[in-house]
Amino acid sequence: MSLCKKGLLIVACMFIAGSCFNNADRDNPLDPNADNYQAFGELQGFVYTYYAPFQPIAGAKITLVPGFQNMSTGTSGQFRLTNIVPGDYLVTVAFEGYAPDTASIQIAPNKITSLQFNLDGLPHLENLSLISGTEHNYYLADPNQYLNCTAAVSDPDGLADIASVAMVIPQFGFKDTLAVSQLIRSYQIMYQESDLPFQNIEELLGEEVYMELSDKAGKSQRFGPYFLARIISEQPVAVAPVANAQVIGMPAFQWQEIKPPFPFTFKIEIYLVIASQVIFPPRKTISNLSSETFAYQLNELLDAGQYLWIISIVDKWGNWSRSTPATFQVIK
Repeated sequence: MSLCKKGLLIVACMFIAGSCFNNADRDNPLDPNADNYQAFGELQGFVYTYYAPFQPIAGAKITLVPGFQNMSTGTSGQFRLTNIVPGDYLVTVAFEGYAPDTASIQIAPNKITSLQFNLDGLPHLENLSLISGTEHNYYLADPNQYLNCTAAVSDPDGLADIASVAMVIPQFGFKDTLAVSQLIRSYQIMYQESDLPFQNIEELLGEEVYMELSDKAGKSQRFGPYFLARIISEQPVAVAPVANAQVIGMPAFQWQEIKPPFPFTFKIEIYLVIASQVIFPPRKTISNLSSETFAYQLNELLDAGQYLWIISIVDKWGNWSRSTPATFQVIK
């Protein structure tokens, strides 16, 4: 074949090939020249704490519905979702310890939609103590009974964000607010039996108790159920010194043997009495005495004066039963 004919053949093949390529279907949706080209939009934004100075929340989960695209925020609280089909969406943001939030948005083609979320930190119950107490007195036929509720709480937005801490007993339709304790992060309330919506505290055994925490942003969380573990009916009895007996310096305390059917310890409380008034707090407290111990020698001198002392049994949860107070005098 001559060079001229070979050249014409090559040109013809190139023309045919070019025609075939020009007529090929395009199926890349990101290619503006594709037959199925779709213009996408983007979503970006930040997640911060609720109160100023706003702090970024890293690790918050962002979810876009429909489609369920999701990602987690970075160290600066930032997020960005790309290649979103234009339309209406619901954006949710969630992070442990914070109230979730949502926003309705519209994604437009070839545009970036920006959002900012400020999540409300929820108050959290760290610990709850429900303790019963039985107090015996020589002037009362029946002992006084008490219920002490102490809640340790926290809040990602700070303790100043906590609006209320309440105890709820659904069985009795009971709800009451605890007071701020002198202890940091603590709320407390002490009930006498007459303060509660039942005839005696024994009725609370086995009943569900909940704690409801609310913050200043209007969010609440309920924790529970919790249960009162025990009411101690056994009565410890002081043996010596009693009846205003006179002692010198360091008295030796004795009490009757007692064997409740559960593990316990003894506790001695010594109070100073001035002009018939008991002075609080105790002058001396000796705790965690063995259940096998029925006497204790005080190892420090007490000032001269009038005193009373109480022996208590205490179980592992802190439930207690106190003896009738016994009196003594320290003389020089």
